[in-house]
Amino acid sequence: MTSKTKLKNLVSKINPRSFISDYLIALGVPESEIDDYICPVNVQYQSPWDYPNMKLACKTVNQIISNPESSIGVLVDSDLDGCMSATAIVQFLKSISVNPKIFFHPNKAHGLTTYNIDEIENANLNLLIIPDAGSNDTQYCSRLTSHGTKILILDHHEITKPNPNAVIINPHMDKAHLNTKLSGAGVTSKFVDAYCEMYGLNPVYTKDLVACSIISDVCDVTVLENRKYIYDGLSRVENPFLKFLFDKAKEATPHAVGWTIAPKINALFRVESDIATVFEGFINPSAIESAYKECNRAYNASRKITNEITKDPIIDEQKNCAISFVENENASFTGLLANRILDATKKPTFVLRDKDDRVYTGSMRSPIEFASILNSSRLCRAEGHEKASGIVIEKKNYDAFLKWLDAQNFDLEPTEDIAGQLSPRNINLFLCEQIESNKQLWANQIPEPRFSTTLRVKNTDVALFKKTSTTFKVEKNGVAFIKFQLKEDEVQKIESTKRLKIDVIFTLGINRYNGTETPQGMIQEWTIDEDDGEDMF
Repeated sequence: MTSKTKLKNLVSKINPRSFISDYLIALGVPESEIDDYICPVNVQYQSPWDYPNMKLACKTVNQIISNPESSIGVLVDSDLDGCMSATAIVQFLKSISVNPKIFFHPNKAHGLTTYNIDEIENANLNLLIIPDAGSNDTQYCSRLTSHGTKILILDHHEITKPNPNAVIINPHMDKAHLNTKLSGAGVTSKFVDAYCEMYGLNPVYTKDLVACSIISDVCDVTVLENRKYIYDGLSRVENPFLKFLFDKAKEATPHAVGWTIAPKINALFRVESDIATVFEGFINPSAIESAYKECNRAYNASRKITNEITKDPIIDEQKNCAISFVENENASFTGLLANRILDATKKPTFVLRDKDDRVYTGSMRSPIEFASILNSSRLCRAEGHEKASGIVIEKKNYDAFLKWLDAQNFDLEPTEDIAGQLSPRNINLFLCEQIESNKQLWANQIPEPRFSTTLRVKNTDVALFKKTSTTFKVEKNGVAFIKFQLKEDEVQKIESTKRLKIDVIFTLGINRYNGTETPQGMIQEWTIDEDDGEDMF
């Protein structure tokens, strides 16, 4: 948060009684669906039989597994959605006494690539199942089918080219009627449900896997079916390793997935790690301890590298962008570095590397919707989300690309969406309880509500608790406002300024102490200035 940050109030007037509904509507949940969205117990899942090719997929798999000599493989994609998708399909196969050969990427990659095609081809599979990827891997699918391998793709990504050499289950094959915002694990779950129904098998529970995948893959949670998966999946976590990870996080919430579970799993694909050991934890309860140990090792290694490459990056800050380059050995960290630079510069950021003699490739992060704008230049290719995507720039176009960027007039002044303005005197325990009791709602496009206010206080009213880091605390109208891990310059400014004007963005919670509950504001962002006016509260 800077002094130039524009705040957009999503809710014009905060009414504790209707706040949850008002906030959800402001974020895009249809008013007619509000009751079902908050409590989706009566919401029906879309039938797997609505998906094109579903019967063909079930028959193809059944025909192959009916032969006990058949060899079946599963390719695990390189993120949490990929792991959840592969776990769902492997759980299903094991439930029908099929033990597939499992393939992993040697690096952060998706689908069939030059790095895994030879290993898969040499395995002489009768069937390869690719969950969470593969729709556009036409060339490699053709190569495998020419050797007698049938391919089932369970994917949720956009289809950009024909792929006649695989049986594909993908909601983008019928965008008008299917949930195109579903995750890869969600599509995989549809297939598992359909197969079990078609052949009279006991259902295989996968909703906990789907819930985690929807959150980690930043799927659109305003879609009612996705909300249903999260509600059901987090209310009933059955996978033993997931249950173990949620126990470590001390809550089964979207926040636990996004801030604890996903970072540990995704770290496996950024550093050299034993991915097979971790995946075994998801399908074999006896492997959980060793899987968790490897997760922590990879996560710590990833954090160390992240801290090193983000400590003093060389940044070329221009009028409309910021650019940094990394070595190829740090290719998996371009997105993390781009996020750090974006936070510092508030400008569209490109972190690039030399892919080869012709091309730069890397990550783009932006404070505004930017991918489509970049593609309109025809000087680069951005693929992914509007504010976070991969980017490819041919080196011969690089100077022209920078010149084009410089000539544009973008409104880059940052705007932050907040629930609304809320003075301490209007904060009550009921509002805090509503927000806290609905924390399963806060995911992806429905972030935990944040509010803004201005605190005018004397520095003698502020408590600074200095241990390994410094914690700030001040009370206004019976509400304790707290901020952790202050920077040294923030501490000095507070201590040297007698009257403080602190503009804050905060979340609400409840402080429970000695049997007493009081409202509490957790400061997420702030600006600290000297106050030359009267206390307004």
